[in-house]
Amino acid sequence: MGYSASPVFADIDGDSDLDLFVGEYYGFIKVFTNDGSGSFTAAANLQADGSNINVGYNPSPVFADIDGDSDLDLYIGENYGSIKVFTNDGSGNFTTAGNLQSYGSDIDVESNSSPEFADIDGDSDLDLYVGNEYGIISVFTNDGSGNFSVADTLQANGSDINVGSNSSPVFADIDGDNDLDLYVGGGSGYIELYTNNGSGIFSSVGNLQADGADINVGYGSSPVFANIDGNLNLFIGNGNGNILVYQGLEVVNLKEISETDISIYPNPATSQLTINSNQLSITNITIIDITGKTVKSINKNTNTVDVSNLQNGLYILQVQTQEGISNSTLRS
Repeated sequence: MGYSASPVFADIDGDSDLDLFVGEYYGFIKVFTNDGSGSFTAAANLQADGSNINVGYNPSPVFADIDGDSDLDLYIGENYGSIKVFTNDGSGNFTTAGNLQSYGSDIDVESNSSPEFADIDGDSDLDLYVGNEYGIISVFTNDGSGNFSVADTLQANGSDINVGSNSSPVFADIDGDNDLDLYVGGGSGYIELYTNNGSGIFSSVGNLQADGADINVGYGSSPVFANIDGNLNLFIGNGNGNILVYQGLEVVNLKEISETDISIYPNPATSQLTINSNQLSITNITIIDITGKTVKSINKNTNTVDVSNLQNGLYILQVQTQEGISNSTLRS
């Protein structure tokens, strides 16, 4: 990959699997297509307006639907601190659309911007969280129409979060408590973990671990979580251009359960989703957005799921039972 790797997963081509997009040091976005079983093949660089996207140095890509048109637009942080915007025409073709702004002025976090979108305050729109070279995370609140306002620096335990250098934030609900916790990569190579109390108040709990030891990938950690074929994995790009994989929730030797065995209703769902499991015992329910981010994980036998806090859009619902695993498309 060359120097540095900033990975993100998304289903842009509409084939119901997550492809891999990697920002690399020289400004390009490398594309690796998923064959549907979690095996990836290198493809051409991501393009906009018929040419390779190149933002200069240190691109940090993220996909989000901010304009509410039900497709994923592309936002890329870069070396000089701005966020480049590329709009999607709905068919995976991108057009350059300038820099992301806050009420008429370009958003600028000085250097090495690393954007992430999440709804932490529960107002059903995506706010913007941007890491930078200095290790902090700047917050820009969304008014619900895609207009962003500068807010305070993100805090934990009453103080600004600071991971030293090159902060790279990502949110995920890994512990299944129905809120998004914060994982922050940085120049040190560690992943710092901040738990959410359910009201958007974060507390530092130390470094993320694997096998009883702190995860460290060398210089420049850029984390992202993705669920590929039943495996909830942590993928971390680093300063050497590698992507390291840490396996979390593993589902092995499970057959695919047919839709006649597992069904869901109503669909679309706005408040409560019911799962008809035909008397199969459910062991885990995972809801994944179309960027590959786990937004809800429930580790118990239940046939109802509260989806009232989901944004409008498409999701993948994974239901694991003792007999196998089922994947369904969920609309909210």
